[in-house]
Amino acid sequence: MSLAGIVNYIEKQVTILDKTLTVRTSDDNLFEKYFDVSELKNKWHEKKVGKYHFSQLLGCLRKYYWSFQLELKDTPEQMGIYLIGTILHRYIQENIEKHYGFSIIERPCVDECDDFDILGKVDVIDILEHIETDIKTTQWLPIFADLDESKFEEKYGKYILQVLAYAYFLNKTYFKIDPLQTLRIILVDKSNLAVKLIEFDFDEGIGEYFYLKIRERAKYLHDCLTLLQVCDQFHLDKNCKFCPVNDTIYCPEGAELVKSLTTPETPESLEFKQKYEVNGRKKKPFWKYDEDTKKWIKSKEFVKFLKEEKEYSDEQIEEVGW
Repeated sequence: MSLAGIVNYIEKQVTILDKTLTVRTSDDNLFEKYFDVSELKNKWHEKKVGKYHFSQLLGCLRKYYWSFQLELKDTPEQMGIYLIGTILHRYIQENIEKHYGFSIIERPCVDECDDFDILGKVDVIDILEHIETDIKTTQWLPIFADLDESKFEEKYGKYILQVLAYAYFLNKTYFKIDPLQTLRIILVDKSNLAVKLIEFDFDEGIGEYFYLKIRERAKYLHDCLTLLQVCDQFHLDKNCKFCPVNDTIYCPEGAELVKSLTTPETPESLEFKQKYEVNGRKKKPFWKYDEDTKKWIKSKEFVKFLKEEKEYSDEQIEEVGW
């Protein structure tokens, strides 16, 4: 197959060092032309009723539920994220094994419950030091000293919960005789490979609490899928904007949140924006979100614009919206 193929090109004139030439550019995503999609499919996360993953159970259950029901496939963007994460995971794992030794890499964890299994995979276990390590790739690294307790929990609480639950399961099964003592999360910035650590001691009581919570979620999800019930447990946050099921049919609450996160566009607001936009930035706001009423309301400047420049009546101003 030709690499050229059918591509939608746009021609541009470019002048470099006083020499002009014509170049062809394309805004098409040519992912499938340059990557073997069959090799990038994440077989570990393939959907099968009765087999549920620790990491997915920590996220929005409603999204996980619909991923089974609708047989949602990974998008090219998701495959790209998985690929970059896998490359960095393998490099760090191999480096740890090479320089520190005595490590178990990619240790699967299978919790066989009564009528379903919970699956997990621990990135690195240092046998001699009794350390469990989980590797997380991220788009940015924080300054931990500047994070307050609530922000830290929001960003990293789920990671800590996952590692503690893994450790509890491992210490009750594979490592019962020689249990894990220290838990470590390696955070890697994908943009520049900067690395930071979160480390803490294993706490059996907290680990058991987290572990049982995950089991409860798995049981609820399994019942929904096998008894043909709609999953009513969901988690709303800013990531709902990117969820494939954030519509009024599958997740009306998510759709409502996305609506609240998306600035309304009307002919009037577009006109106002063009009038006051400077170098791509709005000089004055035209909508603002009211946290009390959970609605978008017109700013004073926008109302002034509608009254004075558009000469709208109060009734017409009231009708502007979505």
